[in-house]
Order: sequence, then structure tokens, then C-alpha cells
Amino acid sequence: MESINNFTKGKILGPLLKFAYPVFLALFLQAMYGAIDLLIVGKFASTADVSGVATGSQIMQSLTFVLTSFSIGITILLGQKIGEGKSELGGKVIKDCTFCKYHDESETLPAKEHGEAEWKTITEATCANEGLDALVCPDCGKHLDE
Repeated sequence: MESINNFTKGKILGPLLKFAYPVFLALFLQAMYGAIDLLIVGKFASTADVSGVATGSQIMQSLTFVLTSFSIGITILLGQKIGEGKSELGGKVIKDCTFCKYHDESETLPAKEHGEAEWKTITEATCANEGLDALVCPDCGKHLDE
């Protein structure tokens, strides 16, 4: 049976760490990029050049941090709407700024229709319990027979 991690059931720490690992790795590599730049420039260039690379690295690190923070914040807001079962409001989250109250009036695209549903066994039948089959959308995994 196939396991689906949706962060709404079961323990959260393990799946969350697996989810966060690539983000931490990218931030670490960005920091190392600046450090390696400093090492190479420090070996072969003047002090003014080292100062320029150090300043540029700090600016890039700050921009990377800000952009990563915004993307993580938007992901959290979208996750809340999806977890509430209101995925159609996900577009509204992106269009409304919680800080300055800006609202984008552009057209919201309609949600994609579900694909051809397939019957899947959710719980195998045993001697003691009935099994459970459900119509499941192959695109999003939603049970369509509820």
C-alpha cells in the first residue's frame, strides 16, 4: 500500500525535517559560495577586492534570506488553506498582503477539474473487518465518492 505524507495526520517531525532538508542545504551552499569567493580572492587579489567580495556576499546572503523567508511564509499560508480543505482559496492567499493590505484584482484561474477517477483499495478486507474501496482522483488523490 502506498504511503502519502500530507502533514495533517501522524507524527510531523520526521516528514518536516525531510521537507526542510533541501532548504537548509541550499542556504548552507549559498553561505559557502560567499566563503569560497573570499578565500580565492584573498589568495590572489588586493585588500580592496576582498572588501568588495565580502560586501557583495553579505548583500547576496541578505537577499537570499529575505526571498526564502517570503517563499516559506507563502507556503505556510497555502498549506493552511489546503489543510482546511479550502484549496480554492489558495489563490486569494497569494493575492492579499497581510502587511500592507494590498489586494490584487486580477482574474483568478479556475481550479483544475479532477481526472478520471479510479477505484482503489483503502483498507484491505479481513476476517474481522470489511474492506474499504474508494473512487480516487489520480491527479490529487482526493476521494471523490465522499
